[in-house]
Amino acid sequence: MEVKEKRDYLTEIDKHRGPEELSGILSQGIYYWLNQLIVRGYNKVLSLEDLYPLDENLSARSLQDRFRKDWNTGINHSLDFPLVLANAQLVAGRTSRHRLLFKTANTFKWELVAPVFPRVVLIAFTMSQPLLLNKFVGFLSEAPGQDTAYVGYGLIVAYGIVYLGLAVSHPLNPIILGLIRFFRCHLLSTRIETIALSP
Repeated sequence: MEVKEKRDYLTEIDKHRGPEELSGILSQGIYYWLNQLIVRGYNKVLSLEDLYPLDENLSARSLQDRFRKDWNTGINHSLDFPLVLANAQLVAGRTSRHRLLFKTANTFKWELVAPVFPRVVLIAFTMSQPLLLNKFVGFLSEAPGQDTAYVGYGLIVAYGIVYLGLAVSHPLNPIILGLIRFFRCHLLSTRIETIALSP
């Protein structure tokens, strides 16, 4: 069920979404959804109409609206955000030197926090492998005792938990890649708007 594409189950409004959003976990894991676009690009030069629709979360307009709202809080509202960025010398002293960084972090704080837990889990399971291996080697070098069977079963269960945890937390890496794409889109659109409005 999870491998199948979800397009058949959507309403008419959501059917315009791209295959990346609607593909199953297997297709996303091996980027199978991208094959049609690669073949199309091999056969002809791609145009904008050939590309898949952009994820709404990566839309420059929605990102800029969110950022502009946060940027304009607490400053003189006659200075709009692209003009402030374009004319940094004009407003020196009225804005912080690292204001872009802080406002970006404040505006997109939940997007920044989202990949933290999956990454911590992945690091914990990865770091527990050598510790578990050390315990296993120590177990093999000990003389058999009364509770040897229980320790052996415990090590088997521990290995199962670690490798199951790695298998579950590894596919969450696209969340981190999505965060990188998200910030590239935001900062690039901010820079383009700044250049377009600079004198």
